Amino acid sequence: LDPSCQARMIEAEWLARSQWGDRPDLLHFLEAYPHLIEIKDELAEQLNQLAQLTMAVSKDDKPLLSLYLPARFVIGRQNRGEPAPPVWLPNQARMIVSSSDDRSLSREQMTVRRTRTHEIEIANSSRNVAISLENGTLSPGNSTRVPTPVAISLAGLCLRIETSQE
Repeated sequence: LDPSCQARMIEAEWLARSQWGDRPDLLHFLEAYPHLIEIKDELAEQLNQLAQLTMAVSKDDKPLLSLYLPARFVIGRQNRGEPAPPVWLPNQARMIVSSSDDRSLSREQMTVRRTRTHEIEIANSSRNVAISLENGTLSPGNSTRVPTPVAISLAGLCLRIETSQE
């Protein structure tokens, strides 16, 4: 079978199972096709065709920003010369939530990646700052998978991540 044809068939299976079937975890799904692990990000991004990942940013219950998200992105503090937070940098797939003067957060405080239609993985890259989730705390250096919608408190902001079908 032509490799590109095989990849398209696997993509179609992934989308069908994600929408109507057992909604498999992305990495577990690809265990059956280890030679295609390089299309992992493409498959995760295709979930946005089924249910777009979005984020609403607020402070003190006042809406500040609402945006569509890619399947993988980073949240952290500002680099010098970048716009003032909160701001989304689409070319970097990065959400800035605090100023460069805020040394409590790292520039890549956390990474978020799509794992299922209604699930994300949040990885706390910090060595010393915990992340407050609506159902608990994510300790430094740890990661967790959570269903969407999920609210994250960081730098005085509430970041609500959900999928468009919710």
